[in-house]
Formats: sequence, structure tokens, C-alpha cells
Amino acid sequence: LGIRLDTETFDAEKMATFLSLHDLSTHVHDPLLLELQGIRTLSVNVFDQEEYLGCLTVFEAFRPLQDFDRALSIFLAKLLRQAVQQNPTLASTRSAVRRALRSVIAGQPVDFELRRALSQENGKTDWVCVRLQPKRGAAPLPGTYLSAALEERYTGAMAFEYERTVAAFLPAAQAECETTAQLLPLLDRLGLVCGVSGVFSNLYEANQAWFQATSALQNGFLQDGNGTVFYFQDYLLPQLLSGALSGRPSWVYYPNGLKKLKAHDEASQVSYLETLRVYLDNNLSVTRTAAALYLHRSTLLDRLAHITQMLGRDLKDPDFCLTLGILLRAELQQKRLARPKT
Repeated sequence: LGIRLDTETFDAEKMATFLSLHDLSTHVHDPLLLELQGIRTLSVNVFDQEEYLGCLTVFEAFRPLQDFDRALSIFLAKLLRQAVQQNPTLASTRSAVRRALRSVIAGQPVDFELRRALSQENGKTDWVCVRLQPKRGAAPLPGTYLSAALEERYTGAMAFEYERTVAAFLPAAQAECETTAQLLPLLDRLGLVCGVSGVFSNLYEANQAWFQATSALQNGFLQDGNGTVFYFQDYLLPQLLSGALSGRPSWVYYPNGLKKLKAHDEASQVSYLETLRVYLDNNLSVTRTAAALYLHRSTLLDRLAHITQMLGRDLKDPDFCLTLGILLRAELQQKRLARPKT
């Protein structure tokens, strides 16, 4: 329709209003007569067994649209559908790969034709998976338009709507060249946030990359609710911690020593658990821990002596320190999750 999503003139709210008024949807089977920026178009969605393949669009460029153009567009769409049914490759390998990827990330079986298309693309390049969704309170954007914009921006990319979000698989080399500084203006203009997976090469593992992109968004929001782009590699520890306790409260896993520290904290204004956590986070450095807690060195040493006595174990034991560090970090993570969302 002559609209580029990544230009300064694009207005997300106006686009959302236009779409709501004209009921544009990739699920509509009847022809759609639309007008945007003074240009009228007649569009018919093309489906193959209820799977959206694309849209046949007639532009009012050389003559006004006539009443019979509606029947003509339906006829042409049927011809396209029949051609695709007789020869699935006409729908393009890219369309088949999109459908295969949608099945993979949904954990559904992939039929022979789609597996063949996926195998043809597999191993050609490295990929990253991106999950895009609107910010809270932002105007919704149609996934079809957003997917088309991403595929235009990144040569070889594949993007599609999935569970009210957009799933995009971008060539890693191009995605790495696109810096966060370049990407932020586009995402802010569209009111979007995105999670980015690690680099992978096997498209049959797209579900794992989708998990990474999704967890990057979830953990990113938890750590930095004002962010826009979240990378999985930046939130590995929060993700590991989220599964460390299996949904149980942290105190369930407390050894006897930590239970004693917890009992002390409940009866005192001085938190031994917090002191221990900061000490472990600073790699047992007394100097850095004292600075972080705004304590005199001698005060910290006295407190650490009491903590070590209650624990009944030597903090020089790396396995013991690792166990304590995981428990205390996981507990901190649980507290963050329990905070009311603003």
C-alpha cells in the first residue's frame, strides 16, 4: 500500500485506526476494498487448506475499480490457489519454510513437504530468532505488515505471526550488523519490544531459539522494565535461577546454617543473609563487600565471623559457596517476581 514501517512518516496509531475501520485480517476470505493515502486497492487473501499464503492485490493505478473487479479478483485468487495445490513449490520455498518453522516452534509434527523445504534452507547460514510484541498500552500492529517489513529489511529473513506476536528468523550476520542504536528508533516508533536468541544453525532447533527469545523478554522485563531490546545471553543467570527452585520457596532448600541466619535476621535489624549474599557476589572480597555495604572493614570481619560460625562450614569450600550463592540469588529473584507490577 505504499507504506514503509521504518520511515519517519509512519504513524502506528493511524495505521491501527485504519486497520480497525477496514477490518483487514489475514483470516478474511472475502475481497477487501481499502483506501489509504488516496490509493484504493482491492485485495483477496489466498489460502491453502486454511493456511494463509499471501494476498492478491489490484491497485487502482491505471483505471478506476469496477464492480466486476470483485469477481475477477476472486477468480484470479482461485487460480493461484489451484496452482499452489497442484505444485506446492509455487507458493515459494520461503512460504513453506515459514509454515515449517511455525510447526517447529509450536512443537507440532512437520509433514514431508515442509520438512523438505526446511532441509533445503538448513545449514545455509547462521540464524537468530527474534520475538516482537507490543509494549503494554501500545497500539496493536498487524503481524503481516510487521513481518513484511522485517523481511524487507533483512535479506533472507523469515517472519510470521505467532500467538499474537511476531516470530522472526534473521540471518545472524545481518542481525549482528544492526546495532541496538539503529534498531531502537524503529521499535520505539512502532511501540514494540523484542527478545533475541543466541546464534544457531539448525532450523529444526528453532523451538529452542524461540524459547531463548521468549525468556529474554520475560527476564528482561523483570530486570529492566523500561528496556526495549533484550538478548538471551544477557539474562542467562536469571533464567537458570528461575528453574533452580522448581517453583518452591527458597527456604525449602536451606541447609541448617542458612536457617540459623534466617532466624537471626527475623530478630535483628542486621541482615546476615544479605551480608552473605553481597560477600559471595563480590567473590569473597572483604574490601569490595565493605564498600558495597558501606561498612568499616573491622565491622564486616566481625559480622563474617559470626556468619561463618552459624553456617558451621568454611566459606573457602567452592561447592558450598556455589550452593549458597544459587540459593540466595534465587531467593532475590523470587522477591522480584513477587513485587506488584506497576
